[in-house]
Amino acid sequence: MIKQADKPSLLSQIFHYVFRSYNPFTSAGQLNMPVRIVLYPTYGYYLNSEQFQALTSTLNDCGEQEFFISEVEAEPDPFVTSYHWVCKSPSFSEYMNLSLSTENALYSANGLWGILVSHEDHALLVCQPNFARFFQAHYSHWKQDLEKFVQNWQQNEKELGSDIRWLEEFLNHLSPPIE
Repeated sequence: MIKQADKPSLLSQIFHYVFRSYNPFTSAGQLNMPVRIVLYPTYGYYLNSEQFQALTSTLNDCGEQEFFISEVEAEPDPFVTSYHWVCKSPSFSEYMNLSLSTENALYSANGLWGILVSHEDHALLVCQPNFARFFQAHYSHWKQDLEKFVQNWQQNEKELGSDIRWLEEFLNHLSPPIE
């Protein structure tokens, strides 16, 4: 089930416990979130099916039923001007039926994990180690995602002249995988 959230100010507090920035191209995770993993590729402003299924399976493993989704690409404050939803064990179909047209975040009600989804087909997962272990067990592509992500941006630089000066800082913010 997914429904519109009615207390964005409370969601803002939880979001900022997990993230220090709305920008998925920066070192956006709070330092209290020791695990930071790139997911690539996503499906536009949505996690792809495998990523979403890994997330919901991980939530089941961790005993969580509820999480939030917030659009975070609005000025001056997305928790005043954007849309926010409460999700309780949603299906992938329900998730895909959301009208997400800006960068957004999925994040836990208890502040233990969050995923910032970018408009450039990547997402940044920040979380606690226990959550990462479960997620990595359910998402078989987590090792290759980083390699594909870096290759894609290097190719964009070469072929399109993309400015990738942000990439080094972003990569330095990522953590080694939990093995």
